[in-house]
Amino acid sequence: MNFSESQVTESVSFKSRDAVSPQGITDDTDQLENSSQSGILNTSNDDAERTSTFQVTNLVNTIPDTRYDEVTPEQQFEKKSPNLQDLFADDELDDIEAWHDDITDVVIGEDIINESEYDLDSEDDGVEITPAYYHDGTVPVFIPTMEEFESFPIFIKKINSYGMKTGIVKVIPPQEWSDSLPDLTEKVQSVLIKHPIVQHISGSGGVFSQTNIEKNRTFTLPQWRRISEESDHQPPARRGERRRGTDSAPPTKRRRMSSVSPDEGTEQPARKSLSKFRRKNGELTAAELKEFVGFDYRFDSFEFTAERCEELERIYWKTITYNTPMYGADMLGSLFDESTKTWNVAHLDNILNDLGIELPGVNSAYLYFGMWKSTFAWHVEDQDLYSINYLHFGAPKQWYSISQADEKKFFNLMRNQFPDEHKRCREFLRHKTFNLSPTFLANHGIKVNKLLHNQGEFVITFPFGYHSGYNLGYNCAESVNFATESWLDAGARAKKCKCIPDAVDIDVEVLKIRLKEKRKETRRARS
Repeated sequence: MNFSESQVTESVSFKSRDAVSPQGITDDTDQLENSSQSGILNTSNDDAERTSTFQVTNLVNTIPDTRYDEVTPEQQFEKKSPNLQDLFADDELDDIEAWHDDITDVVIGEDIINESEYDLDSEDDGVEITPAYYHDGTVPVFIPTMEEFESFPIFIKKINSYGMKTGIVKVIPPQEWSDSLPDLTEKVQSVLIKHPIVQHISGSGGVFSQTNIEKNRTFTLPQWRRISEESDHQPPARRGERRRGTDSAPPTKRRRMSSVSPDEGTEQPARKSLSKFRRKNGELTAAELKEFVGFDYRFDSFEFTAERCEELERIYWKTITYNTPMYGADMLGSLFDESTKTWNVAHLDNILNDLGIELPGVNSAYLYFGMWKSTFAWHVEDQDLYSINYLHFGAPKQWYSISQADEKKFFNLMRNQFPDEHKRCREFLRHKTFNLSPTFLANHGIKVNKLLHNQGEFVITFPFGYHSGYNLGYNCAESVNFATESWLDAGARAKKCKCIPDAVDIDVEVLKIRLKEKRKETRRARS
């Protein structure tokens, strides 16, 4: 089957601002209308015969909008894939329970494609990379040498088996790489945190749901830090200490109002001239630039010891419904410099670069600005992709993950706790709005892996690994999705959220064609 360049360009649809879920409220209706114009190219495989592994794949793809439908082992490995109507009565399609374990063995246990057919990074030296230690006894932490760190695709290939068990890993980069990063003092002056979300969390007993409401304001980084350090957005102080921000003279509300320019809808005293307070072409005003005089974006995280973070974790879950933190999530942009050639989140070496189109947050980076209690609820990545998150500066992030072996059990528990949401959307856990506490999960037989993410470190999430977490204070992270050759068939089977009109939908067959052609060109160039 031949594909024109225009067809290939239309093979993906744009990623929504997924931090604002269907439960969230937004005024950006034009954005939703425009996003629906993107196209999706559907392809089919006309091969007459398939191996039993690919028969299982076909069976998965014949079942629309389901995750864990019940099929007998005989039907799973039938030489000829049966139709959906042959397997289920109409009233049985909502009864999702049993067959996922067998399919998971195929998806997670082995790569079911011929990886060499697409793999452009075959120069593996064969040297194994192993974890330096395990955080909390479960999550692998890697501290690679500069040589091991040099090639991102090869590094991921070597550690993939670890991440496909725990859902996440941490990578502490070599000191040489960290020392090479340029200072961000000038770069952060161009940052505008536009329309952050205000998070309202409700629930009790370890079961919570989250509503995200866009705030019609834009903040500079000094303004964001000032707000994040107000007493309303600070955790309780240690015994015998004062909470940060309580000894500031001006009232909180007055400080908050005066920290935002008038074109963002806040009240200001009458002035003879407002020209220096108006933005032009998205640039900072003279007043906003003045805020950077003497401002240091850096953050001394000495107070976040392991003991303090454990204390804050207990406080977080006890008071999760108190206050309404803001989260500057899904802000298109990067703080990496072009001079950073390896592990540059904005230019990550992976197969999504061959899509032929830029997808915000998928193959182009997003920035995330956090404060105490700003939360990312349980979810898996769009189309079961990998993701990487680098914490540029600020307070740590607390991460949680579910091991892939517990994926089915976790999904069924979430479905039982949020049955209405599941009925509305089978992929409701891609909405990032539903939370269960680690204690609640443990009481239901599901172990939660925990990881503390400090500034200057990477966290990588893996396909089928549910993850969640929250920020412990003012910080800035950068994140993007990526994919490997071993993801291709999993990506082809991944289910799409139907509620969001512009949810990510990568046509994997077109991507495979692009990769095959790229490999042919590479071979011709080497010969």
